Amino acid sequence: MEIIPDITGFYLDEALQICKDSGYQVSIVFTRPDKPSPEGKPRVVRFHKVSLYRGVITVVLEEGMKGGG
Repeated sequence: MEIIPDITGFYLDEALQICKDSGYQVSIVFTRPDKPSPEGKPRVVRFHKVSLYRGVITVVLEEGMKGGG
C-alpha cells in the first residue's frame, strides 16, 4: 500500500527529506505575497499527488511576528 506523505505545515527542507524517504519525486511551487521582498522560512501548505510517486509541493514564506493576541 502506497503512503502519501503528510507534510503540510513542515519546513521545506524537512518535507523534501520525508518525500525522498517515501520514494516521491517532487516539484516545488512558491506562492508569493503582495510584499515585494518576503522574508521567513519556506513552509509547505499543500502536497498534490500527480502520479505514482510524483507530487507537487506548494510553499509559502512564513511571516514572522504574526499571530495571537
